[in-house]
Amino acid sequence: MIRWTLIASIAVNAVCRYFDGETTEAVLSALCVGALLINRRVGAAITAVVYLLTTVSAHEYLIMSIAAILALFPSPRQMVLLLKVQLTVMWVFTGIAKLHPAFRSGRVFERGPLLFFDHLPINLVIWGTIVIELIALPVLLWWKPKVAFWVALVFQTSVYVGMFRYRSAWSFEREFSFRLSLLSFEIAVMGAALVVTLLWPRVAAAAPGARRAHAR
Repeated sequence: MIRWTLIASIAVNAVCRYFDGETTEAVLSALCVGALLINRRVGAAITAVVYLLTTVSAHEYLIMSIAAILALFPSPRQMVLLLKVQLTVMWVFTGIAKLHPAFRSGRVFERGPLLFFDHLPINLVIWGTIVIELIALPVLLWWKPKVAFWVALVFQTSVYVGMFRYRSAWSFEREFSFRLSLLSFEIAVMGAALVVTLLWPRVAAAAPGARRAHAR
């Protein structure tokens, strides 16, 4: 499952890089997709190295880290633990970044309303987003992974779709590239969260405490 998440995220990112004029990086991303299709672990290792050398944005660091986890830590227990750590770090730092005055003041919303959030008080949107990313999702991920997945799915989808009414000063090509990079990020995040959700019951059942309880 995590391999297909990487393939989808990298394929979208390859198109994004092409529209950004980064032809070499786009070709390298396409080669990473091919390598992942041929062999999961080898392809993941190649992807991690390629993105380590060429990455320029936060969502590409996420792709790189997921690829490294897949290449180096193949057991379900290791993968779940490290994906949890990666997602926790990502959400916490994203929440911290939104404490910046530009976000807290609402200036980032001045270019137009966001779909789904038009009729909500702006302070509710601002602080709701910060609390969800900084506290709710990290806590739920460790406590109730399945709940965390559904909360993340609703939240991330709402943010992505909501931004389609946001008007930036960018050109069409830059705007399209940005939306592709955001889509690549959403695929990587939700794919990792889904893997944690699917593997968690198996990992929990295989834990030493669970085995001892079952033996008794």
